[in-house]
Amino acid sequence: MDGVESKICPECGKEFFRTPEDKIQSWKVRKYCCKECSDKHNRHLKGRVLRICENCGKEYMARDFLTSTGCYQRFCTVECQHEAARKRKQAFQERC
Repeated sequence: MDGVESKICPECGKEFFRTPEDKIQSWKVRKYCCKECSDKHNRHLKGRVLRICENCGKEYMARDFLTSTGCYQRFCTVECQHEAARKRKQAFQERC
């Protein structure tokens, strides 16, 4: 279609078009052709919250429940978790 903006839905692969009801700002951020595709794509985020890594400061999606050790997920990756442990160990050794 000439002159009509379109996008491809990352969930189903269907091309969808901007309608007159779509405001410019909402069209810019719209990713999915319909609510069902959006919900289907984001279902893996259920039970997750946005957190900030205690080591690097990066935002990441974490589980919103206690881990087997009885704490919440505090780091974005295992590498950040290990780096934080090394920093704590080094700081402890410097105090002694």
